[in-house]
Amino acid sequence: MIQRIQSLFILIAAGFGVLLFFVPIISINYDNSAITFNATGYVAEKSWYLVLLSIICVVTMFTQLFMYKNRKKQMLTGKISICLWILWIFVFSLFVYLHYNSYTTAKFSIHFGAIFPVLIIIFVLLANRNIKKDEELVRSIDRIR
Repeated sequence: MIQRIQSLFILIAAGFGVLLFFVPIISINYDNSAITFNATGYVAEKSWYLVLLSIICVVTMFTQLFMYKNRKKQMLTGKISICLWILWIFVFSLFVYLHYNSYTTAKFSIHFGAIFPVLIIIFVLLANRNIKKDEELVRSIDRIR
């Protein structure tokens, strides 16, 4: 059923994932100019591997949202989604670090979009916890029969 609380958590996490495409995450300021990064790389120039990884992460969350008939697969998809978001954080950090390291006098500033990947992971963890509770409830009812 799509109206469960875990579905709401997954939908909120997916919303944050979609917002990452439009919200700036980090800016690198150098010589009176700035490079702004979002989930696709630079705002001016897109990085294909960040775009692909971001799309895969968001699609995985939407897949988890609509797997409500099979709770075990839904939990597995949630774990895969968490691993993908951790990988995304690592790849994005490496991407920014490589560009930050190329400018010697650069300073970077973190925007409010930087918290979104952490919030996504938290909401998917909350969803998985509630899915597990539902699975335990169904098993306990089956034992009573």
